[in-house]
Amino acid sequence: MNPDFYNWNIININYCDGTGHQGYKKEPSTFNGRLLYFRGDKIVKSIIIEFYERMSKGGTVIVSGCSAGGLAAYYWVEYFRDILPINVQVLGIPDSGIFIDMKSIDGTDLPKQSLIEMQKLVNQEASNPNAECVQNNPNEHWKCFYAQYLLRYVNVPIFIVNSLYDTASIKDLLMISCVSRNSLAGCSQKERRYIEELHSSIQNVIYGRQSIFKNTGSFAPACLDHCFLQQTSYTSTSWQVPAKSGFTIQKSLRQWLIQFNVGNIDNHIDSVDWPDNQACSNA
Repeated sequence: MNPDFYNWNIININYCDGTGHQGYKKEPSTFNGRLLYFRGDKIVKSIIIEFYERMSKGGTVIVSGCSAGGLAAYYWVEYFRDILPINVQVLGIPDSGIFIDMKSIDGTDLPKQSLIEMQKLVNQEASNPNAECVQNNPNEHWKCFYAQYLLRYVNVPIFIVNSLYDTASIKDLLMISCVSRNSLAGCSQKERRYIEELHSSIQNVIYGRQSIFKNTGSFAPACLDHCFLQQTSYTSTSWQVPAKSGFTIQKSLRQWLIQFNVGNIDNHIDSVDWPDNQACSNA
């Protein structure tokens, strides 16, 4: 079922405190009579320390995750590269971790404002793990939590897995609730315009990364979903980019693992709009 990774070791870094696998606040905060502890940075680093010896003996270490874990993979992968021996190959395969800095359909900007407030609370004693991004955005550290700003500082080969119509972004960032059965058929023209802006923005983030780092690979379908690598869609022939090309997520990733260090990478980014990749669109 998984010929590429069936005999690999998996180290699971739990998502414990809701602040994106990062942040540190020595003293707990009190809310409604309860103590809240923020230890994301220490949790990740303690797990890395626990398994460091075994990772340092490995041929390849892949940093991956889905959704908030996909975003965390973007900003932690450089840290893994910095601390592991140079003979260990470090790769990033973030899944559904691209969240776009854009306003919701009602004109509000609550996701970004919430992120800024979160940082004020939990990043006083620790900062985003990507030190270069933090240094280059001294007054806007929040940018280091958006792949569109962060990716220029990630000097590690990356294979991006992300829907161009990411359903979590549509629902939780754009605040659009018209998606049903992975279909946009019930959406208004205004909703579709916002969703298409998201589609173009995710596409531009991936193309922008590839223009700077030629070893970047990708699988980005013009279909609605969120999180792929630990789902049946990873191997399913219903998910192909381009449609009917034979390139599933699994096959695309396998090809990249062979090609990324020799160039001539064949990226798999849908050039069509929804629902024109019929196989996975549920049109």
